[in-house]
Amino acid sequence: MEEMKHQYQQDPFFKQILDSPKAFKNFIINEGIIRIKLNDMTVICVPNIKVQDRCLQEMVINQAH
Repeated sequence: MEEMKHQYQQDPFFKQILDSPKAFKNFIINEGIIRIKLNDMTVICVPNIKVQDRCLQEMVINQAH
């Protein structure tokens, strides 16, 4: 998580959210982590970046399964 929050700037979509958070009302930035509000819960957003030549999103999905 600590590494991920410093990588949002590398993802063009999440960079927009960081640059103009008020324009993205469904997103929350808390302690450097971007979350999206979905109904009654919030979900952590994972940037589309590479970590050690692997896609971070794929790594998170693999860990969840």
